[in-house]
Amino acid sequence: MTPPRSRRLDEAAVVASAARIADAEGLEAATLSRIASELGVRPPSLYNHVESHAALMRAVALETYVEFGDALRDAAVGRAREDAMRALAVTFRDYATKHPGRYATTVRAPARDDKEAQDLATRGLA
Repeated sequence: MTPPRSRRLDEAAVVASAARIADAEGLEAATLSRIASELGVRPPSLYNHVESHAALMRAVALETYVEFGDALRDAAVGRAREDAMRALAVTFRDYATKHPGRYATTVRAPARDDKEAQDLATRGLA
C-alpha cells in the first residue's frame, strides 16, 4: 500500500517550492528536478501543474510582482518626500536581500505580449 502524500500537490505548491529553492539556493537551482525532489514526486508529475520551467518561473515572477509591489506600497503609505524615498529604498533592499531568487525573476522586463505580467509589474511600480 502506498502511503498518502503529506501535502497536496498543485500549482501553488509547485510555485511556492520553486520560490523557496530560488531564495535559498539561487534561481539557477530551481530546476524541475530539484523542485520535484523537494516535493517528493518525480519530475514528470510537475507537468500536471505547470506547462514548463519557463512557465513556472513566470508564475514565480507574477507572485513576486504582487508581493514586492505591496511591500513597496505599504512602505510609502503615509510618508512624504525624503521619508517616503528612504522607506522605499530600505524596503527594496530588504526584499531583494531576503528573497534574492524571487527578486531575480523580476529584473527582466516582461515579454511584450504578456499583458498580465506587464500589468502586475507596472502596478508594483505605481
